[in-house]
Amino acid sequence: MNLLMPNPLFRPPRHLVKEWPEVFEDLYMNTMPIAYLIIVHIEFTNGRVWEIDVRDQLSKETPDSIADKLLDTLKEYKDEIKK
Repeated sequence: MNLLMPNPLFRPPRHLVKEWPEVFEDLYMNTMPIAYLIIVHIEFTNGRVWEIDVRDQLSKETPDSIADKLLDTLKEYKDEIKK
């Protein structure tokens, strides 16, 4: 599921590249399964920061429902999100 449209390619986290360079070094992605995430860190243009604990939510909800809520949140705040 793409969270933002259009979704530019991004590099995997540095710790993954360092741990498995043969797999991740030249890899660019445009999606990430929600079940692979631990925390989603969102920075807003006004300096506010949210950290959404995905792993905790996975113990309570399905990956699809979490992805849907995250997508809705990103769409709702897209004009205020810095990164």
